Amino acid sequence: MTSTLRFVSVTAALLGALTIAGCSSAPSADPAPTASETPSTPAPEVTATKAPAAESGNRASWAANPLDVGTLVGEGNEGSWQVQVFRVGNGTTTTDGIWALPESGDPVMPAGSTMTVYNVVVTNTGDTVQRLSGTEGIMIEHAGVEDYAAVLGSSEDALFTEQGLSRLAYDLDAIDTLPVYGEEKAYELAPGEAFGAAISTWADPGALKVSATLNVMDEQGKRLVDQAAIIDVAVTQE
Repeated sequence: MTSTLRFVSVTAALLGALTIAGCSSAPSADPAPTASETPSTPAPEVTATKAPAAESGNRASWAANPLDVGTLVGEGNEGSWQVQVFRVGNGTTTTDGIWALPESGDPVMPAGSTMTVYNVVVTNTGDTVQRLSGTEGIMIEHAGVEDYAAVLGSSEDALFTEQGLSRLAYDLDAIDTLPVYGEEKAYELAPGEAFGAAISTWADPGALKVSATLNVMDEQGKRLVDQAAIIDVAVTQE
């Protein structure tokens, strides 16, 4: 069974305290690719130095998002990887989120919540092709938001399209062109190539931790656990 590159912003431990709206028990599976979520108060603009991400020409052929939008607000490096976090803009949810408080049934993210959208650009800075195994994750943890809401994110398409982004890191039209190793499709990144993962979080001020988990595979489709990278980037949302 082939895998798809997905970006999930919710941890299982915290989801155990929530329910799906209209249900009485917590779900056993992660929600669809999400970002992070936001109370209703918009945040002031982030003050940061403008800087371009990787050149647009270095975007992987399968990647959906541009690499040169937003304001650079944080960066991390590990091994053959560079992670750059770009603040793109604010948007407002138009529907209630799927997660609800178990006591009241009220949505954790009601319609009208103001979110800040980020584009997390991952670049292969090494000298060999990297084969991402399709189980990558980009997560934002927001210290300015209480409890389980700190890691939740909105998956509303419009929230991202209004910022010129896609909530999917990959181009659906390119999926069938991906090489297959063993039984797994690989999201390959040549040296210098990059992709952007759009994600959102509450627009409230506070410290953010953006975590990128990157898993690679060999030519037999086996995940190389010893070569996995988890890169954390500290960001301040003012």
